[in-house]
Amino acid sequence: MLTRSPPLRWLAVRAIALGSKLLLAGFLAALALGFLALAGRPGAWSGGPGLVLALVLAIAGTSALAVVLAGALLGGFLLRGQLEGTGTMAGLQTLGWGPRHLALAGLPVLSLCLFAAGFAAFSVEPAAWTAVHAVKGSPAVTAVVLSRLARGEVVAVPGGAVVQAQGRLEAALGATQASVADMSPQAGGWQLDDVRVEGASASWSAARIRLVPTGGTQRPANPLTRGWGELRTLARQGGRSSLVWHRRHALAVLAPLLACLGFGLGGRGRRQRRPGVWVGGAALGLFLAARGADQLVADGLLAPTLGGWAPCLLGALMLLASRWR
Repeated sequence: MLTRSPPLRWLAVRAIALGSKLLLAGFLAALALGFLALAGRPGAWSGGPGLVLALVLAIAGTSALAVVLAGALLGGFLLRGQLEGTGTMAGLQTLGWGPRHLALAGLPVLSLCLFAAGFAAFSVEPAAWTAVHAVKGSPAVTAVVLSRLARGEVVAVPGGAVVQAQGRLEAALGATQASVADMSPQAGGWQLDDVRVEGASASWSAARIRLVPTGGTQRPANPLTRGWGELRTLARQGGRSSLVWHRRHALAVLAPLLACLGFGLGGRGRRQRRPGVWVGGAALGLFLAARGADQLVADGLLAPTLGGWAPCLLGALMLLASRWR
């Protein structure tokens, strides 16, 4: 005789197993995208395997939250399709199972989605963005930039550009022009020889300058690098920190909503053509909503709180609008 307890446990185990496979595949895909991102930058490979590995891991880490959200949506969609295809859903309906029983069976999985998204948002993502900033300011990256300049490439920098011409490094930063005859690494910094700087109203020259970084131990100001406690304090000041604070909470809540949405859309396969289009459309709509809300907040047209929670609110509306069976 069939009982409700074995199906409940079986569904939970089935969903967790499928979700684990999707998360593993997602992180492998993120690593592959990291390598592809470096494929278009040959100079990055000249920094050695250590730099390449650090860049790939950093890129994959910044994608962790997106991987969890995509895994939740796709996992719910595929699980519903498997249950429909094997006739399990029909059997559960025969037992009298409805949305309430399915929600009860999926409660452990939904809780796991919430925890995974929260962990990615407040632990993995800050560490990855901190690593990105550390790699960008490392001597290895500086050596890569110098190798690009030696090949005649123009390197863009904040406010201007740098190029190597006639054996000298030439830089244009706004109205200021600078040139350096030679730049060589030294212990703890860099040595610049024959430095010339021309501004709008004055000019300077120096036979030799030694540059020693003094801010290497300072944390970057980017709020994406902050964890839960630090970001909570910064969020009280408003601005982008407040947006990131609310957005991370919203995306953590969005993960279980996406799992439910995917499960609902997965049951449309027998009633509508191309159910995967609905999943892709939902993902694209949420992405555009997040980017649009970010721009509105940056323009001062939307409060950071509302902008941060915009994707979650849209996801909830999508879930209510979907046909749950």
